[in-house]
Amino acid sequence: MIKLPKEVNNIIKALEKKGFSAYAVGGCVRDSLTGQQPIDWDLATNAESKDMKAIFPEAKVISEKYSVIRIDHTKDDNDDGIIADVATFRKEGPYSDKRRPDSVEFVQSIEEDLKRRDFTVNAIADNPSGKIVDPFEGRKDIENRLIRTVGDPIERFSEDPLRMIRAVRVAAELDFDIHKKTYEAIVANAGLLSKANIKKIREEFERIITAPNAGKGLRMLAGADLMPAIIGDVAAKLNRRQMQQFSTLCDNIDKTKPVLKRRLGLFYTCFEEKKGMQAIEILDYDEKTKESLKDALLMMEKLHFLRTGVDLKAFLVKYGPERYEYLDNLSKAQRIVYDLGDAKIISRHELLKMIKDNNEPIYIEDLAIKGDDIIKAGIAEGEQVGHLLLMLTDIVHKKPKDNNKKTLLKYARRFSKNKLAARTRKVKWLR
Repeated sequence: MIKLPKEVNNIIKALEKKGFSAYAVGGCVRDSLTGQQPIDWDLATNAESKDMKAIFPEAKVISEKYSVIRIDHTKDDNDDGIIADVATFRKEGPYSDKRRPDSVEFVQSIEEDLKRRDFTVNAIADNPSGKIVDPFEGRKDIENRLIRTVGDPIERFSEDPLRMIRAVRVAAELDFDIHKKTYEAIVANAGLLSKANIKKIREEFERIITAPNAGKGLRMLAGADLMPAIIGDVAAKLNRRQMQQFSTLCDNIDKTKPVLKRRLGLFYTCFEEKKGMQAIEILDYDEKTKESLKDALLMMEKLHFLRTGVDLKAFLVKYGPERYEYLDNLSKAQRIVYDLGDAKIISRHELLKMIKDNNEPIYIEDLAIKGDDIIKAGIAEGEQVGHLLLMLTDIVHKKPKDNNKKTLLKYARRFSKNKLAARTRKVKWLR
């Protein structure tokens, strides 16, 4: 028996008071048995949706089809608050689309409900006033640190191929191994992942790569031939150098901070530019994430060649502080993974510190004049004002002392009248 949060106990007691049975079940029980403290709790009951809504009027209905409600205690200004999803005991019909059951049938037995679970470690139920229900010896598998399917693994993976990558994710989170028969079934059925939902694959992969044992998870994905689901055809086209970089990443990624975009950047920069760009498209990331990952592939060399304060300030203006910070943190993570020298990182940080200590202007907002000043002086209007302000940042990057209204207006007037002067503003003339 595990120690349940008071909120979970209260939910179970409320259901039992009305004559229903209820259990904590699934990942929250598994995590509790491994010494972790879950925030999200899954409960199972023989109460149906209408009964649960009557008992918990404040709950949100998550699914009418599967009879699931959500009770959110994190809204109570309680740092220890939990979120509990309560679902009716059910068994499931066939999975025609390889994603979800065609039909569900509500049942009265927790044992019947546990039969539909994916892995034995997730098929354990607990009630504070009774014994732990563990018909598939999930606790024994937890002790042995094994991931094993409930029933025939080929049947389980055929129903829902996403379970294969989920097995890797649980192993990466808990530092478990995958049972031999289960692993062999994954290898044999890896191609079925092409029918899985891309969003769900991405979510599982993101959890793998930020897991405490991400390197182990990545090796499992590659060893079980699941990598094509992550990077597409690129998986079959890697040369020896890229495979070595991937192997080194697996060895050392756990030494880096588990920041999602940073670890994704480490992963995709294992591949050469063209293959990496192709791989990024497979999991349908949001545009912001795609930009960061493409920056990782295309701009790291530019970052490494920022040798002067002027170069660094120009980079910050062109790409913005957020993109610079991402690349800078990625370069530090790469140093850890590949045991690289830190001279360039230290030099870049010293340059930025000196710029900030001297209060040197970097961005348009740091200029001593605004667009209105240029307009009022009759120098320019419309889009040309923005172009002139950007040109002026080039001037103050080289000559911070020129950042005063009189001097900048003089430059703006010259650039607006003399296109050659504008084009050659960055040139250092030799006498």
